[in-house]
Amino acid sequence: MPRPEELNIDIVDKREELLSDLRSLTIGLDSVLEKTIPVGVAFHHAGLTTEERDLVAAAYDEGVLKVIVATCSLAAGINLPARRVILHGARMGADLVGPSMLRQMRGRAGRKGKDEIGETYLCCQKSDLEAVAELMEADIPSVESCLVPGKRGIKRANGATLKETTLAEINLARIYKRFYTALQLRDLSNEMPISQVARKYDLPRGIIQNLAQTCHGFAAGMVRFCGTMGWGALAAVLGHYEERLKAGAKSDLLALAEITYVKSRTARIFWENGFKTVAAVAAADVKDLLPVLIMAQPKKPRLDAESEEKYIRKLKAKVEIILKSAGRIWERQVREEIEDEE
Repeated sequence: MPRPEELNIDIVDKREELLSDLRSLTIGLDSVLEKTIPVGVAFHHAGLTTEERDLVAAAYDEGVLKVIVATCSLAAGINLPARRVILHGARMGADLVGPSMLRQMRGRAGRKGKDEIGETYLCCQKSDLEAVAELMEADIPSVESCLVPGKRGIKRANGATLKETTLAEINLARIYKRFYTALQLRDLSNEMPISQVARKYDLPRGIIQNLAQTCHGFAAGMVRFCGTMGWGALAAVLGHYEERLKAGAKSDLLALAEITYVKSRTARIFWENGFKTVAAVAAADVKDLLPVLIMAQPKKPRLDAESEEKYIRKLKAKVEIILKSAGRIWERQVREEIEDEE
Protein backbone atom coordinates (compact mmCIF):
# COMPACT_ATOMS: atom_id res chain seq x y z
CA MET A 1 0.00 0.00 0.00
CA PRO A 2 1.47 3.40 -0.95
CA ARG A 3 2.51 5.85 1.71
CA PRO A 4 0.23 8.90 2.19
CA GLU A 5 2.70 11.21 0.44
CA GLU A 6 2.63 8.94 -2.64
CA LEU A 7 -1.15 9.06 -3.04
CA ASN A 8 -3.12 10.91 -5.65
CA ILE A 9 -4.18 14.26 -4.22
CA ASP A 10 -7.82 13.52 -5.09
CA ILE A 11 -7.78 10.38 -2.92
CA VAL A 12 -6.23 12.32 -0.05
CA ASP A 13 -8.92 14.99 -0.35
CA LYS A 14 -11.70 12.40 -0.41
CA ARG A 15 -10.34 10.72 2.71
CA GLU A 16 -10.24 14.08 4.45
CA GLU A 17 -13.82 14.62 3.29
CA LEU A 18 -14.79 11.25 4.77
CA LEU A 19 -13.20 12.20 8.08
CA SER A 20 -15.10 15.47 7.98
CA ASP A 21 -18.38 13.63 7.30
CA LEU A 22 -17.78 11.29 10.23
CA ARG A 23 -16.70 14.15 12.47
CA SER A 24 -19.94 16.02 11.76
CA LEU A 25 -22.11 13.13 12.96
CA THR A 26 -23.80 13.62 16.32
CA ILE A 27 -21.66 10.85 17.84
CA GLY A 28 -18.44 12.36 16.52
CA LEU A 29 -15.46 10.67 14.88
CA ASP A 30 -14.24 7.32 16.19
CA SER A 31 -10.65 7.67 17.44
CA VAL A 32 -9.49 4.53 15.63
CA LEU A 33 -11.04 5.49 12.29
CA GLU A 34 -9.40 8.88 12.63
CA LYS A 35 -6.01 7.14 12.51
CA THR A 36 -6.75 4.48 9.88
CA ILE A 37 -8.79 6.33 7.24
CA PRO A 38 -5.89 8.58 6.11
CA VAL A 39 -4.03 5.41 5.04
CA GLY A 40 -7.09 3.91 3.35
CA VAL A 41 -8.14 1.40 6.03
CA ALA A 42 -11.40 1.19 7.99
CA PHE A 43 -13.56 -1.32 9.82
CA HIS A 44 -17.21 -2.26 9.47
CA HIS A 45 -19.30 -4.09 12.05
CA ALA A 46 -22.65 -3.95 13.84
CA GLY A 47 -21.12 -1.91 16.65
CA LEU A 48 -21.00 1.14 14.38
CA THR A 49 -24.07 3.27 13.88
CA THR A 50 -25.99 3.07 10.62
CA GLU A 51 -24.58 6.43 9.51
CA GLU A 52 -21.00 5.33 10.17
CA ARG A 53 -21.46 2.04 8.31
CA ASP A 54 -23.04 3.79 5.33
CA LEU A 55 -20.20 6.30 5.04
CA VAL A 56 -17.50 3.63 5.34
CA ALA A 57 -19.21 1.32 2.83
CA ALA A 58 -19.72 4.12 0.31
CA ALA A 59 -16.09 5.24 0.61
CA TYR A 60 -14.86 1.70 0.02
CA ASP A 61 -17.15 1.21 -2.96
CA GLU A 62 -15.83 4.44 -4.48
CA GLY A 63 -12.21 3.38 -3.99
CA VAL A 64 -11.48 5.98 -1.33
CA LEU A 65 -10.77 3.18 1.14
CA LYS A 66 -8.66 0.25 0.01
CA VAL A 67 -9.04 -2.17 2.92
CA ILE A 68 -12.00 -2.95 5.16
CA VAL A 69 -11.69 -5.17 8.21
CA ALA A 70 -15.17 -6.52 8.80
CA THR A 71 -17.31 -9.01 10.62
CA CYS A 72 -19.92 -11.05 8.80
CA SER A 73 -22.02 -7.85 8.60
CA LEU A 74 -20.52 -7.44 5.13
CA ALA A 75 -21.23 -11.04 4.15
CA ALA A 76 -24.98 -10.71 3.80
CA GLY A 77 -27.38 -7.97 2.89
CA ILE A 78 -24.80 -5.46 1.64
CA ASN A 79 -23.80 -5.20 -2.00
CA LEU A 80 -20.15 -4.34 -1.48
CA PRO A 81 -17.90 -6.56 -3.58
CA ALA A 82 -14.11 -6.57 -3.25
CA ARG A 83 -11.27 -7.60 -5.53
CA ARG A 84 -9.74 -9.74 -2.80
CA VAL A 85 -11.35 -11.30 0.29
CA ILE A 86 -9.21 -12.69 3.11
CA LEU A 87 -11.09 -14.79 5.65
CA HIS A 88 -9.34 -14.97 8.99
CA GLY A 89 -10.51 -18.42 9.98
CA ALA A 90 -13.57 -20.47 9.16
CA ARG A 91 -15.15 -20.42 12.60
CA MET A 92 -17.76 -18.27 14.25
CA GLY A 93 -17.13 -18.83 17.92
CA ALA A 94 -16.34 -22.49 18.48
CA ASP A 95 -18.17 -23.82 15.42
CA LEU A 96 -17.26 -23.88 11.76
CA VAL A 97 -19.35 -21.64 9.56
CA GLY A 98 -21.90 -23.37 7.38
CA PRO A 99 -21.64 -23.76 3.60
CA SER A 100 -24.16 -20.95 3.03
CA MET A 101 -22.28 -18.40 5.12
CA LEU A 102 -18.96 -19.38 3.56
CA ARG A 103 -20.46 -18.99 0.09
CA GLN A 104 -21.78 -15.57 1.06
CA MET A 105 -18.39 -14.42 2.32
CA ARG A 106 -16.57 -15.81 -0.71
CA GLY A 107 -19.15 -14.15 -2.92
CA ARG A 108 -17.81 -10.72 -1.97
CA ALA A 109 -14.79 -11.37 -4.21
CA GLY A 110 -15.06 -9.94 -7.71
CA ARG A 111 -16.55 -6.68 -8.97
CA LYS A 112 -18.80 -7.25 -11.95
CA GLY A 113 -17.91 -4.71 -14.59
CA LYS A 114 -14.80 -3.58 -12.69
CA ASP A 115 -12.60 -6.64 -12.19
CA GLU A 116 -12.03 -9.64 -14.40
CA ILE A 117 -11.31 -11.91 -11.45
CA GLY A 118 -11.96 -12.12 -7.72
CA GLU A 119 -9.75 -13.83 -5.16
CA THR A 120 -10.57 -15.41 -1.82
CA TYR A 121 -8.02 -16.57 0.74
CA LEU A 122 -9.11 -18.58 3.75
CA CYS A 123 -6.67 -18.81 6.66
CA CYS A 124 -7.31 -21.60 9.15
CA GLN A 125 -5.67 -23.71 11.82
CA LYS A 126 -3.87 -26.82 10.63
CA SER A 127 -6.27 -28.91 12.71
CA ASP A 128 -9.20 -27.44 10.73
CA LEU A 129 -7.67 -27.99 7.31
CA GLU A 130 -9.49 -31.22 6.46
CA ALA A 131 -12.86 -29.93 7.70
CA VAL A 132 -12.40 -26.68 5.79
CA ALA A 133 -11.55 -28.55 2.59
CA GLU A 134 -14.81 -30.50 2.92
CA LEU A 135 -16.67 -27.29 3.70
CA MET A 136 -15.38 -25.67 0.52
CA GLU A 137 -16.90 -28.47 -1.55
CA ALA A 138 -20.10 -28.93 0.46
CA ASP A 139 -23.50 -28.42 -1.13
CA ILE A 140 -25.63 -25.51 -0.02
CA PRO A 141 -28.39 -26.84 2.27
CA SER A 142 -32.00 -26.14 1.42
CA VAL A 143 -33.75 -23.36 3.30
CA GLU A 144 -36.16 -24.52 5.99
CA SER A 145 -38.38 -22.51 8.28
CA CYS A 146 -37.65 -22.60 12.01
CA LEU A 147 -41.38 -22.34 12.68
CA VAL A 148 -42.41 -25.73 11.35
CA PRO A 149 -43.20 -28.49 13.89
CA GLY A 150 -40.13 -30.14 15.34
CA LYS A 151 -37.87 -27.13 14.85
CA ARG A 152 -36.38 -25.01 17.61
CA GLY A 153 -38.51 -21.97 16.90
CA ILE A 154 -37.45 -18.36 17.23
CA LYS A 155 -34.76 -17.61 19.79
CA ARG A 156 -33.62 -14.08 20.58
CA ALA A 157 -29.86 -13.73 20.74
CA ASN A 158 -28.51 -12.01 23.82
CA GLY A 159 -24.95 -11.41 24.88
CA ALA A 160 -25.56 -11.65 28.61
CA THR A 161 -23.39 -13.93 30.73
CA LEU A 162 -25.99 -14.75 33.35
CA LYS A 163 -26.21 -18.36 34.41
CA GLU A 164 -29.20 -19.99 32.72
CA THR A 165 -29.25 -23.69 33.45
CA THR A 166 -32.41 -24.18 35.51
CA LEU A 167 -35.90 -22.83 34.85
CA ALA A 168 -35.60 -20.50 37.84
CA GLU A 169 -32.28 -19.11 36.56
CA ILE A 170 -33.73 -18.61 33.09
CA ASN A 171 -36.70 -16.67 34.47
CA LEU A 172 -34.45 -14.56 36.69
CA ALA A 173 -32.07 -13.83 33.80
CA ARG A 174 -35.01 -12.72 31.67
CA ILE A 175 -36.02 -10.20 34.34
CA TYR A 176 -32.47 -8.84 34.63
CA LYS A 177 -32.09 -8.49 30.87
CA ARG A 178 -35.39 -6.68 30.48
CA PHE A 179 -34.55 -4.32 33.33
CA TYR A 180 -31.11 -3.65 31.85
CA THR A 181 -32.69 -2.89 28.47
CA ALA A 182 -35.29 -0.65 30.13
CA LEU A 183 -32.51 1.40 31.72
CA GLN A 184 -30.92 1.96 28.32
CA LEU A 185 -34.25 3.02 26.79
CA ARG A 186 -34.89 5.36 29.72
CA ASP A 187 -31.56 7.09 29.15
CA LEU A 188 -32.16 7.35 25.40
CA SER A 189 -35.58 8.95 25.88
CA ASN A 190 -34.10 11.33 28.47
CA GLU A 191 -31.74 12.96 25.97
CA MET A 192 -28.61 10.95 26.65
CA PRO A 193 -26.72 10.62 23.32
CA ILE A 194 -26.22 7.16 21.85
CA SER A 195 -22.45 7.37 22.28
CA GLN A 196 -22.82 8.20 25.98
CA VAL A 197 -25.33 5.39 26.57
CA ALA A 198 -22.94 3.00 24.83
CA ARG A 199 -20.11 4.00 27.16
CA LYS A 200 -22.32 3.82 30.24
CA TYR A 201 -23.44 0.25 29.55
CA ASP A 202 -20.22 -0.85 27.85
CA LEU A 203 -21.98 -1.76 24.61
CA PRO A 204 -21.23 -0.90 20.96
CA ARG A 205 -23.04 2.25 19.87
CA GLY A 206 -24.52 0.40 16.89
CA ILE A 207 -26.21 -2.02 19.29
CA ILE A 208 -27.72 0.88 21.23
CA GLN A 209 -28.94 2.54 18.03
CA ASN A 210 -30.48 -0.73 16.85
CA LEU A 211 -32.23 -1.15 20.22
CA ALA A 212 -33.78 2.30 19.92
CA GLN A 213 -34.91 1.72 16.34
CA THR A 214 -36.32 -1.73 17.09
CA CYS A 215 -38.26 -0.57 20.15
CA HIS A 216 -39.54 2.49 18.32
CA GLY A 217 -40.84 0.29 15.51
CA PHE A 218 -42.42 -2.13 17.98
CA ALA A 219 -44.09 0.71 19.88
CA ALA A 220 -45.48 2.13 16.63
CA GLY A 221 -46.95 -1.27 15.78
CA MET A 222 -48.50 -1.57 19.23
CA VAL A 223 -50.06 1.89 18.88
CA ARG A 224 -51.80 0.79 15.69
CA PHE A 225 -52.87 -2.48 17.32
CA CYS A 226 -54.33 -0.67 20.34
CA GLY A 227 -56.15 1.72 18.03
CA THR A 228 -57.68 -1.20 16.15
CA MET A 229 -58.78 -2.80 19.41
CA GLY A 230 -60.29 0.45 20.67
CA TRP A 231 -57.84 0.80 23.56
CA GLY A 232 -57.50 4.55 23.25
CA ALA A 233 -55.82 5.25 26.60
CA LEU A 234 -53.12 2.63 26.09
CA ALA A 235 -52.58 3.80 22.51
CA ALA A 236 -52.04 7.36 23.78
CA VAL A 237 -49.47 6.24 26.37
CA LEU A 238 -47.56 4.11 23.89
CA GLY A 239 -47.79 6.84 21.25
CA HIS A 240 -46.17 9.33 23.60
CA TYR A 241 -43.42 6.84 24.43
CA GLU A 242 -42.89 6.17 20.72
CA GLU A 243 -42.45 9.88 20.04
CA ARG A 244 -39.98 10.31 22.90
CA LEU A 245 -37.93 7.32 21.83
CA LYS A 246 -37.85 8.51 18.22
CA ALA A 247 -36.81 12.00 19.29
CA GLY A 248 -34.49 10.87 22.07
CA ALA A 249 -35.93 13.70 24.09
CA LYS A 250 -38.29 14.69 26.88
CA SER A 251 -41.85 15.87 26.26
CA ASP A 252 -41.05 19.58 25.94
CA LEU A 253 -38.81 18.94 22.92
CA LEU A 254 -41.05 16.67 20.86
CA ALA A 255 -42.24 19.40 18.49
CA LEU A 256 -38.70 20.70 17.98
CA ALA A 257 -37.38 17.17 17.42
CA GLU A 258 -39.52 16.78 14.30
CA ILE A 259 -36.89 18.87 12.51
CA THR A 260 -34.25 16.92 10.62
CA TYR A 261 -30.98 16.59 12.59
CA VAL A 262 -32.55 18.19 15.69
CA LYS A 263 -32.79 15.27 18.09
CA SER A 264 -31.82 14.46 21.67
CA ARG A 265 -29.00 16.67 22.97
CA THR A 266 -29.09 18.87 19.86
CA ALA A 267 -32.76 19.70 20.46
CA ARG A 268 -32.02 20.60 24.08
CA ILE A 269 -29.18 22.93 23.10
CA PHE A 270 -31.42 24.62 20.53
CA TRP A 271 -34.04 25.07 23.27
CA GLU A 272 -31.54 26.48 25.76
CA ASN A 273 -30.29 28.99 23.19
CA GLY A 274 -33.71 30.46 22.49
CA PHE A 275 -34.89 28.30 19.58
CA LYS A 276 -37.78 26.72 21.46
CA THR A 277 -40.26 26.33 18.61
CA VAL A 278 -40.27 25.20 15.02
CA ALA A 279 -41.28 28.73 14.04
CA ALA A 280 -38.21 30.18 15.77
CA VAL A 281 -35.91 27.82 13.91
CA ALA A 282 -37.65 28.44 10.59
CA ALA A 283 -37.25 32.20 11.03
CA ALA A 284 -33.51 31.95 11.72
CA ASP A 285 -30.69 31.94 9.20
CA VAL A 286 -27.42 30.06 8.86
CA LYS A 287 -25.33 32.50 10.90
CA ASP A 288 -27.83 32.26 13.78
CA LEU A 289 -27.93 28.46 13.95
CA LEU A 290 -24.35 27.53 13.08
CA PRO A 291 -22.87 28.48 16.50
CA VAL A 292 -25.67 26.56 18.23
CA LEU A 293 -25.10 23.46 16.12
CA ILE A 294 -21.37 23.65 16.84
CA MET A 295 -22.18 23.66 20.56
CA ALA A 296 -24.20 20.47 20.08
CA GLN A 297 -21.33 18.56 18.47
CA PRO A 298 -19.20 16.13 20.48
CA LYS A 299 -15.81 17.37 21.54
CA LYS A 300 -13.38 17.14 18.68
CA PRO A 301 -9.57 17.24 18.57
CA ARG A 302 -7.76 20.36 17.46
CA LEU A 303 -7.88 20.50 13.66
CA ASP A 304 -5.63 22.17 11.15
CA ALA A 305 -7.04 25.11 9.20
CA GLU A 306 -8.04 23.05 6.15
CA SER A 307 -9.77 20.31 8.17
CA GLU A 308 -11.52 22.93 10.29
CA GLU A 309 -12.82 24.61 7.16
CA LYS A 310 -14.22 21.32 5.83
CA TYR A 311 -15.78 20.58 9.20
CA ILE A 312 -17.54 23.95 9.31
CA ARG A 313 -18.67 23.52 5.71
CA LYS A 314 -20.34 20.22 6.63
CA LEU A 315 -22.10 21.83 9.57
CA LYS A 316 -23.30 24.72 7.39
CA ALA A 317 -24.81 22.19 4.99
CA LYS A 318 -26.58 20.59 7.96
CA VAL A 319 -27.90 23.98 9.08
CA GLU A 320 -29.37 24.58 5.63
CA ILE A 321 -31.15 21.22 5.80
CA ILE A 322 -32.41 22.07 9.29
CA LEU A 323 -33.80 25.40 8.05
CA LYS A 324 -35.57 23.78 5.10
CA SER A 325 -37.02 21.06 7.32
CA ALA A 326 -38.22 23.60 9.90
CA GLY A 327 -39.76 25.71 7.14
CA ARG A 328 -41.74 22.77 5.76
CA ILE A 329 -42.98 21.77 9.21
CA TRP A 330 -43.94 25.35 10.07
CA GLU A 331 -45.88 25.75 6.82
CA ARG A 332 -47.73 22.51 7.53
CA GLN A 333 -48.58 23.65 11.05
CA VAL A 334 -49.92 26.98 9.76
CA ARG A 335 -52.11 25.22 7.19
CA GLU A 336 -53.48 22.89 9.86
CA GLU A 337 -54.30 25.84 12.13
CA ILE A 338 -56.12 27.62 9.30
CA GLU A 339 -58.10 24.47 8.48
CA ASP A 340 -59.06 24.05 12.15
CA GLU A 341 -60.34 27.62 12.31
CA GLU A 342 -62.47 27.08 9.24
